[in-house]
Amino acid sequence: MLLKKVHTAMQVSAEAYTLRFAPDKPYVYVDDRDHHRIAELFFLSSVHPLNGRDDTLRIGAWEASETPGEIVLSITVESSAWSKKIIRFRCQPQRFVYEIEVEGQGQLCDVHYFGGYYSGHVRWGSGFFYSG
Repeated sequence: MLLKKVHTAMQVSAEAYTLRFAPDKPYVYVDDRDHHRIAELFFLSSVHPLNGRDDTLRIGAWEASETPGEIVLSITVESSAWSKKIIRFRCQPQRFVYEIEVEGQGQLCDVHYFGGYYSGHVRWGSGFFYSG
């Protein structure tokens, strides 16, 4: 596996896939081993508590760590519902795992994986964003 920065975008190349983290919007592009696009994932998933809506307000910077057999990319975001929210991609040669960790007060209501509310950038507006 290989972690590299292409222009200003992070990219993980593994045996079975490539993940490219868009530098200008909250999407991760998933390509197969033959470089055909499989999906465009909106990574700011919403984790709604019973008493409100989880809207991402601000995005931090991607951080990377490498161990034998795994590359982990994580990003901390500011949420309207949680005191802390971290998103992770755990990349292994044949697969990747997507994780969301939240901290704060409230009971969990529902989670929208690869879709969610975002109002952190004037250019994109605000509202619910979907994956493709």
